[in-house]
Amino acid sequence: MDWDGFRVLLSVVERGSFSAGARALGISQPTAGRKVAALEEDVGTRLLVRRSRGVALTPAGEDVIAEVRRMADGAHAAMRRASGRAVDARTPVRISVTEGLGALWLPKQLLSLSRGSAGLRLELVVDNAVADLAKRQADIAIRLFRPREPDLVARKVATLGFALFAAPAYLAARGTPRRVADLAKHDVIGFPELGVIPSYVAWVRKLVPSERFVLRTSSLLAQHEAGRAGYGIVVGTRALLEGDARLRRVLPRARVPSMDVWLAVHADVRRNAGVAQVYDHLVDVFAREREALA
Repeated sequence: MDWDGFRVLLSVVERGSFSAGARALGISQPTAGRKVAALEEDVGTRLLVRRSRGVALTPAGEDVIAEVRRMADGAHAAMRRASGRAVDARTPVRISVTEGLGALWLPKQLLSLSRGSAGLRLELVVDNAVADLAKRQADIAIRLFRPREPDLVARKVATLGFALFAAPAYLAARGTPRRVADLAKHDVIGFPELGVIPSYVAWVRKLVPSERFVLRTSSLLAQHEAGRAGYGIVVGTRALLEGDARLRRVLPRARVPSMDVWLAVHADVRRNAGVAQVYDHLVDVFAREREALA
C-alpha cells in the first residue's frame, strides 16, 4: 500500500479540491488524482466523488479519513518530539506573527539575537491567520488572543494599545473630531465585514455608520498607507503609528479597546535549543517594550 496516497487524500479533502490539495503538497493535479485513484484501488472502494464545486467523501471515505487524520496527528507528534530534542543550526526557528507587529516591529527586535547567535536562522510567518503549532506550521506564535489548544505553553507578555490617526491633509480639509460622537461624520478606514473581528474594530463599527467606511481592507499595512494618503481616519497600533510624521493622533482621550499579546509554543518543541533561545529572547523583548506597546 502506498502510504503517500493517504497524505494526498487528506490534503484534497481539507482543501476541498484536487487542485488546491495538490498545490499545498507541491505536486501536480494529475499526480494527486493518480495517488487517490491508486489508494481507492488498494482499499477496494470509492473514497471521493468529484463535484462541480470540489469533492465530497463517500461513506467509506468518511470512515477512512477519520483514521487518516489520526495518522497525520501521530506523524506531527513524532516530528514535534524529534525536533524538540534535536539541536540543528541548519533548521530555522519559525515565528508566526500578525501583519502589523511582524512587518513593522518584530524584525528590529530580533536583530540583536540574530547577530549574537552564530548559526541561528529565523523565519517570520507574517499572517493574520492562526498558524497551527501542532502541525509545525510555526514553532512559536505571537497571538492577540489567549491560545486554547491543548499541549501549548502560553504566556501573556504585553497589552497592545490602539488609537485613532489621520493625515494632516485630511484633517485640514474635513476638520478634527472633538468628541467620539463626531466620528460618525467622518470618513473611516476599516476591515471587510468578514470573519471574527478584533474588539477595537467592533468599537469603531458601533460608532460609525457603514456608509462612512470609505475603504475596507484586510491588510493592516494597506490601512496605514490609506490613512497617510488622506482617505480618512484609521485605528492603528499606538506603538507603530505614534511619531509617524505623516499622521496625527485624533481624540487622544478616546478609550479604544486594547488587546492582550500572548506568546505560545508547543510543549514538545519548547525543549529545542534554538526554539528555547528565541522564545526566551521574545519574553525579554516584550518585558522591555511593555510600556511602549501599551
